[in-house]
Amino acid sequence: MMNWELECNANLAKREQAMADARAVMMQSAVNFDRTFDTAQATSAQMELFSVAPHQFDYVEKLLSALPRKRQREHFRHVWLRAFNGVKDDGSIGFKFGNKQAAYANTYLREILTNRLKAVFQHYHVSLDWLIERDTHSQVVALSKGKKAANFPFYLLSDHQLKEMADKLALLFTKLQSDFVTEQAERKERGEISFDDFAALSRDLYRLVGEVCADIGFPLKHWFAYQDNRFLDVNDIEVDLNKSVCPTHWKRQLTTAQKRLKEHVEIGCGAVSAKVSPYVSQTAFNDYRAQRADNLEYLQQMVLENLDDSTEQMPLIEMWKKSVANPAIRFQETMNRLRGIDEWAIENSFVSLFLTLTAPSSFHATHETGKNNKKWQGASPRDTQRYLNKVWAQLRAQFAKRGIGFFGFRGVEPHHDGTPHWHLLMYVKPEHKDEVIHLFRKKALELDGDEFGAKKYRFKVEEIDPTKGSAIGYVAKYIAKNIYAGKQGKEMSDEVENLTLLENVQRVSAWANLWGIRQFQFYGTPSISTWRELRKIDDVMAAVADDEVLDIGRTVADVSCFGSYLKVQGGAMTKRCDQPICIEYEECEPNKYGEIRKKIVGVKNRFTEKKIITKLKNWVIKSAKSALGSTALNSESTETNKAHRAAWTCVNNCNRSKIEQQANLLMLPIGSPLKPSQIDLLMRHGKLRLNDYRWICCENDEVFIKEEKIPLAQAFGWGESLGDFRVN
Repeated sequence: MMNWELECNANLAKREQAMADARAVMMQSAVNFDRTFDTAQATSAQMELFSVAPHQFDYVEKLLSALPRKRQREHFRHVWLRAFNGVKDDGSIGFKFGNKQAAYANTYLREILTNRLKAVFQHYHVSLDWLIERDTHSQVVALSKGKKAANFPFYLLSDHQLKEMADKLALLFTKLQSDFVTEQAERKERGEISFDDFAALSRDLYRLVGEVCADIGFPLKHWFAYQDNRFLDVNDIEVDLNKSVCPTHWKRQLTTAQKRLKEHVEIGCGAVSAKVSPYVSQTAFNDYRAQRADNLEYLQQMVLENLDDSTEQMPLIEMWKKSVANPAIRFQETMNRLRGIDEWAIENSFVSLFLTLTAPSSFHATHETGKNNKKWQGASPRDTQRYLNKVWAQLRAQFAKRGIGFFGFRGVEPHHDGTPHWHLLMYVKPEHKDEVIHLFRKKALELDGDEFGAKKYRFKVEEIDPTKGSAIGYVAKYIAKNIYAGKQGKEMSDEVENLTLLENVQRVSAWANLWGIRQFQFYGTPSISTWRELRKIDDVMAAVADDEVLDIGRTVADVSCFGSYLKVQGGAMTKRCDQPICIEYEECEPNKYGEIRKKIVGVKNRFTEKKIITKLKNWVIKSAKSALGSTALNSESTETNKAHRAAWTCVNNCNRSKIEQQANLLMLPIGSPLKPSQIDLLMRHGKLRLNDYRWICCENDEVFIKEEKIPLAQAFGWGESLGDFRVN
């Protein structure tokens, strides 16, 4: 045996002995670790941390001591443990002793707490500190002081705490508006303001409420339009002000913001990646599946009932199965649209391009290996989507300046860490193809285009050869793994290891639902709503209109030929005002915020004004049990009991205390709680007049304030109605 072989064997023996010694020392350290540890008071994560790395326990706890809440500290203990357990065994002594894992986990946790979470929170401006500064009801002040003392982060509030916060916000904005109106009324009585000042007062009230909402991180819907001095209808102002005093609206806003912030924190902590939980965190995915289960249960328990004939009913779940809300139906409709567009494009000598647009590396939180991306600037999926939308908007403007016509399909898909990227199927004329590719590449690489790998990964283009296959084949797989896996649900995804197509679809749907991102969109083609309404028309409906264009549209829709539908509407890239068939709308009654919505009732010929009404019945959603009871009652009723008046509301004594509490909370600003007799009237009639222009109403166990359509000036005797007054 050669000397070098003997030396090698000796070194290997020494290495094995050293590892054995290290294991013995580590085990003895865990046993003899001189520290009292109260397991009765310890959390599960603390116990696990102490068992795997007792010498690191104090250091980790010191890092987490600055965090104010127990739930928050527990969350980051799990983050540390996940990093510790994620280190691969390289056979080194440091790994056997646990030092390598501990060093990596400590560095990982420090980076998250000092850099990544700071980058996340810079994107959010949720601040309720203004509550403390306002002179409000003593209960609200007490709550605010408690908040300041606890210093709890917004993303850790419980659902009950969010509900309380929503109630307090609605109360404070009610008082804010009430104080403003009272102050201006007193000024009017003193002769300090006139009727001509009313417009300025309306803007002042909107600005006052809008500034407060913007300061706490929840700007009003039309606030940015107001700041830019864009056109703003007086009804828009009224709707925003009504929403600011509604607890339900605030609860919805707070819940959505909190969910996205919590998921953003998970992304910053590395909990969203191919190695841990692709596309969305496991917590968000579990919440999504639970919500889907609740939705399915609701659909199974409800029925649709004809308002004009209560015996005509249909299970709501059956209607859902037939609608585009069903992923299978939506998949079939999307593929049919793509086929029709492709056929029309080939017939009219267009060429097709398949483009992929990806954001710069600074938008990506995690590498595919599971390691944190040091270039990440804290962008959320919504931030990345806004960037991609901006790039697309600038490209469209460049195409328009050069007279380049285009149409097609756009799909949004998440990377493993939740960062979106786009796939575009674009049809252009052959003479414009090279210019479109050049402009797209230039715009895609405009930001950080010189970084490593940018030219390879940021922009991809494939020129589709129709002799080798249609353009539909390029996008079919993206649609399948994002909408509906079908019979291939058990097959494995080509994006993430050990992930079935079915779970891939569910995770992508959870991602899109959480971040409010539209997955698929057609551009340059006629409205799909018109197509859906045409498919509902029967022979009797068509005979009433007696319109040739509508009849042709109905015929091609019946045979599912979207390409022929394109021809009827004038082809791709035809402006909406030039398309002959359009939707017929009908205005609905204003909701509790004063919003006037439109509902689809049919289709019409834009140029002849002939129309076909497809909504011939009015339906209401009811519980299956109550609908069954009402049907049995109606079948046994006589002419006498048919004349009996129905109950005013569905309110009963079981929820009286809840309604009374909500009503008195709304009455706090004027310091006049409702009497028991007034509560009785509110429960019986559903509304109660408070003064000449304001009612307190109760619908579906929700209590809110509703104002009459009387101008504020007229209500206070300031002058005549303002008519069509508009804020510019």
